Amino acid sequence: KNGFNDNRCVSIKNDILDINIMGIHAKAGDIPNYLSDIKKRFPSYFDIILGDFNAGNYLKDKEDITFKANRKSYLDFMEGYIDVCQGKETTQYFSQIDHILVKNDKKNSKIYRRLNYAIKIIDTIKISDHYPIVFDAEIYN
Repeated sequence: KNGFNDNRCVSIKNDILDINIMGIHAKAGDIPNYLSDIKKRFPSYFDIILGDFNAGNYLKDKEDITFKANRKSYLDFMEGYIDVCQGKETTQYFSQIDHILVKNDKKNSKIYRRLNYAIKIIDTIKISDHYPIVFDAEIYN
């Protein structure tokens, strides 16, 4: 009912834990519009947003206008969140485009402050060009 589900994302609401999670896949070429649309619809609804953003806050040798626009869109989108993948390469291309964003709201967040930031990127699994990412979160009710 309150979710945002389309062919690029899925949202999950757990009423028992009172937590909202969104998984996204932002398609290359439409990143600024897509991230902006989610932010407008749900400015602070989700406690965790994770997935393939096809953008991030990293540098690369040849930064064209599209790359810079995608980075700015990502930075605007993650305002109010902590990126637990900060600086970790998450693909076989050594890029940082997969993220786990956790709401940075000490007062109202359902995610307990002892979130385990020691994420694990499993680069030995070659099913995709993106590596699986594992992290622990202690959630309280």
